[in-house]
Amino acid sequence: MMDILVHIAHAATEAAVETHSEAQQTGVVALFGLNWKLFLGQLVNFGIILFVLWKWVFRPVAKGLSDRTSKIESSLAEAQAIAAERETFDSWKHKELSGVRQEAAEIITQAKAGAERARTEITQTAMEESKKILERGKTQLTEEKNKAVQEIKLEFADMVVQATETILKKKLDGPTDKSLIKDAIAGLKK
Repeated sequence: MMDILVHIAHAATEAAVETHSEAQQTGVVALFGLNWKLFLGQLVNFGIILFVLWKWVFRPVAKGLSDRTSKIESSLAEAQAIAAERETFDSWKHKELSGVRQEAAEIITQAKAGAERARTEITQTAMEESKKILERGKTQLTEEKNKAVQEIKLEFADMVVQATETILKKKLDGPTDKSLIKDAIAGLKK
Protein backbone atom coordinates (compact mmCIF):
# COMPACT_ATOMS: atom_id res chain seq x y z
CA MET A 1 0.00 0.00 0.00
CA MET A 2 2.85 2.31 0.76
CA ASP A 3 4.30 1.72 -2.67
CA ILE A 4 1.00 2.73 -4.24
CA LEU A 5 0.88 5.95 -2.23
CA VAL A 6 4.47 6.80 -3.14
CA HIS A 7 3.74 6.11 -6.80
CA ILE A 8 0.65 8.36 -6.69
CA ALA A 9 2.64 11.13 -5.05
CA HIS A 10 5.44 10.82 -7.62
CA ALA A 11 2.96 10.96 -10.52
CA ALA A 12 1.29 14.04 -9.06
CA THR A 13 4.66 15.76 -8.73
CA GLU A 14 5.61 15.02 -12.36
CA ALA A 15 2.28 16.33 -13.62
CA ALA A 16 2.71 19.50 -11.62
CA VAL A 17 6.20 20.08 -12.97
CA GLU A 18 5.02 19.67 -16.58
CA THR A 19 2.18 22.09 -16.17
CA HIS A 20 4.48 24.60 -14.52
CA SER A 21 6.64 24.93 -17.53
CA GLU A 22 3.63 25.31 -19.85
CA ALA A 23 1.60 27.82 -17.97
CA GLN A 24 2.33 31.41 -17.36
CA GLN A 25 1.37 32.88 -14.15
CA THR A 26 -0.20 36.22 -13.47
CA GLY A 27 -1.24 38.17 -10.42
CA VAL A 28 -0.30 37.65 -6.79
CA VAL A 29 0.60 34.04 -7.41
CA ALA A 30 2.98 35.13 -10.17
CA LEU A 31 4.43 37.82 -7.92
CA PHE A 32 5.59 35.18 -5.38
CA GLY A 33 6.61 32.81 -8.13
CA LEU A 34 4.08 30.15 -7.24
CA ASN A 35 2.72 27.66 -9.64
CA TRP A 36 -0.66 26.51 -8.42
CA LYS A 37 -0.47 23.11 -10.08
CA LEU A 38 2.98 22.48 -8.64
CA PHE A 39 1.77 23.78 -5.29
CA LEU A 40 -1.24 21.48 -5.47
CA GLY A 41 1.02 18.48 -6.31
CA GLN A 42 3.34 19.28 -3.44
CA LEU A 43 0.33 19.67 -1.12
CA VAL A 44 -0.97 16.23 -2.19
CA ASN A 45 2.54 14.74 -1.68
CA PHE A 46 2.76 16.36 1.78
CA GLY A 47 -0.70 15.00 2.67
CA ILE A 48 0.26 11.48 1.56
CA ILE A 49 3.54 11.60 3.49
CA LEU A 50 1.74 13.02 6.50
CA PHE A 51 -0.88 10.25 6.27
CA VAL A 52 1.83 7.55 5.97
CA LEU A 53 3.79 9.00 8.85
CA TRP A 54 0.63 9.32 10.95
CA LYS A 55 -0.60 5.81 10.19
CA TRP A 56 2.68 3.82 10.49
CA VAL A 57 5.06 6.03 12.47
CA PHE A 58 3.40 8.57 14.78
CA ARG A 59 0.59 6.29 16.04
CA PRO A 60 2.86 3.35 16.95
CA VAL A 61 5.40 5.71 18.55
CA ALA A 62 2.66 7.56 20.43
CA LYS A 63 1.12 4.22 21.47
CA GLY A 64 4.54 2.97 22.63
CA LEU A 65 5.13 6.20 24.55
CA SER A 66 1.66 5.98 26.06
CA ASP A 67 2.21 2.34 27.05
CA ARG A 68 5.60 3.18 28.51
CA THR A 69 4.11 6.13 30.41
CA SER A 70 1.36 3.93 31.83
CA LYS A 71 3.94 1.26 32.80
CA ILE A 72 6.07 3.88 34.53
CA GLU A 73 3.02 5.31 36.32
CA SER A 74 1.90 1.83 37.42
CA SER A 75 5.47 1.05 38.56
CA LEU A 76 5.57 4.29 40.53
CA ALA A 77 2.17 3.53 42.09
CA GLU A 78 3.35 0.01 42.91
CA ALA A 79 6.58 1.39 44.39
CA GLN A 80 4.59 3.81 46.52
CA ALA A 81 2.31 0.97 47.67
CA ILE A 82 5.36 -1.15 48.50
CA ALA A 83 6.92 1.76 50.38
CA ALA A 84 3.69 2.28 52.32
CA GLU A 85 3.50 -1.45 53.10
CA ARG A 86 7.15 -1.40 54.19
CA GLU A 87 6.53 1.56 56.48
CA THR A 88 3.49 -0.22 57.90
CA PHE A 89 5.53 -3.38 58.38
CA ASP A 90 8.41 -1.44 59.96
CA SER A 91 6.07 0.27 62.41
CA TRP A 92 4.40 -3.07 63.19
CA LYS A 93 7.81 -4.70 63.61
CA HIS A 94 9.02 -1.98 65.98
CA LYS A 95 5.76 -2.18 67.93
CA GLU A 96 6.00 -5.97 68.20
CA LEU A 97 9.68 -5.85 69.16
CA SER A 98 9.01 -3.31 71.89
CA GLY A 99 6.11 -5.46 73.12
CA VAL A 100 8.31 -8.56 73.13
CA ARG A 101 11.10 -6.70 74.91
CA GLN A 102 8.65 -5.44 77.52
CA GLU A 103 7.21 -8.92 77.95
CA ALA A 104 10.71 -10.38 78.28
CA ALA A 105 11.60 -7.75 80.88
CA GLU A 106 8.43 -8.62 82.83
CA ILE A 107 9.26 -12.32 82.65
CA ILE A 108 12.81 -11.66 83.85
CA THR A 109 11.49 -9.49 86.69
CA GLN A 110 8.99 -12.17 87.68
CA ALA A 111 11.69 -14.84 87.49
CA LYS A 112 14.01 -12.78 89.69
CA ALA A 113 11.21 -12.18 92.20
CA GLY A 114 10.34 -15.89 92.16
CA ALA A 115 13.98 -16.84 92.64
CA GLU A 116 14.27 -14.39 95.54
CA ARG A 117 11.11 -15.82 97.15
CA ALA A 118 12.40 -19.35 96.66
CA ARG A 119 15.79 -18.42 98.13
CA THR A 120 14.08 -16.80 101.13
CA GLU A 121 11.80 -19.81 101.62
CA ILE A 122 14.73 -22.24 101.34
CA THR A 123 16.78 -20.17 103.78
CA GLN A 124 13.87 -20.05 106.24
CA THR A 125 13.23 -23.77 105.86
CA ALA A 126 16.92 -24.54 106.38
CA MET A 127 17.03 -22.31 109.47
CA GLU A 128 13.87 -23.93 110.87
CA GLU A 129 15.30 -27.39 110.17
CA SER A 130 18.58 -26.48 111.84
CA LYS A 131 16.65 -25.15 114.87
CA LYS A 132 14.59 -28.36 115.00
CA ILE A 133 17.75 -30.46 114.74
CA LEU A 134 19.40 -28.37 117.44
CA GLU A 135 16.33 -28.68 119.65
CA ARG A 136 16.20 -32.45 119.04
CA GLY A 137 19.91 -32.63 119.84
CA LYS A 138 19.40 -30.66 123.04
CA THR A 139 16.40 -32.80 123.98
CA GLN A 140 18.28 -35.96 123.16
CA LEU A 141 21.32 -34.73 125.12
CA THR A 142 19.10 -33.85 128.09
CA GLU A 143 17.40 -37.26 127.88
CA GLU A 144 20.74 -39.02 127.68
CA LYS A 145 22.06 -36.94 130.58
CA ASN A 146 18.96 -37.78 132.63
CA LYS A 147 19.29 -41.42 131.61
CA ALA A 148 22.96 -41.42 132.60
CA VAL A 149 22.12 -39.76 135.93
CA GLN A 150 19.40 -42.37 136.48
CA GLU A 151 21.83 -45.14 135.63
CA ILE A 152 24.41 -43.64 137.99
CA LYS A 153 21.78 -43.34 140.72
CA LEU A 154 20.74 -46.94 140.17
CA GLU A 155 24.36 -48.03 140.23
CA PHE A 156 24.94 -45.98 143.33
CA ALA A 157 21.85 -47.44 144.93
CA ASP A 158 23.17 -50.91 144.09
CA MET A 159 26.47 -49.93 145.64
CA VAL A 160 24.69 -48.65 148.73
CA VAL A 161 22.70 -51.84 148.92
CA GLN A 162 25.89 -53.87 148.63
CA ALA A 163 27.62 -51.68 151.14
CA THR A 164 24.64 -51.99 153.45
CA GLU A 165 24.66 -55.72 153.06
CA THR A 166 28.34 -55.76 153.85
CA ILE A 167 27.80 -53.56 156.87
CA LEU A 168 24.81 -55.52 158.01
CA LYS A 169 26.85 -58.60 157.94
CA LYS A 170 28.94 -56.93 160.51
CA LYS A 171 27.29 -55.76 163.58
CA LEU A 172 27.47 -52.04 164.06
CA ASP A 173 26.50 -49.93 166.90
CA GLY A 174 23.57 -47.44 166.81
CA PRO A 175 25.48 -44.21 166.12
CA THR A 176 27.54 -45.76 163.33
CA ASP A 177 24.35 -47.13 161.70
CA LYS A 178 22.71 -43.73 161.83
CA SER A 179 25.77 -42.03 160.42
CA LEU A 180 26.01 -44.52 157.53
CA ILE A 181 22.27 -44.20 156.70
CA LYS A 182 22.50 -40.37 156.68
CA ASP A 183 25.51 -40.46 154.38
CA ALA A 184 23.76 -42.88 152.02
CA ILE A 185 20.60 -40.74 151.91
CA ALA A 186 22.62 -37.59 151.31
CA GLY A 187 24.41 -39.30 148.44
CA LEU A 188 21.12 -40.30 146.83
CA LYS A 189 19.76 -36.72 146.93
CA LYS A 190 22.67 -35.34 145.01
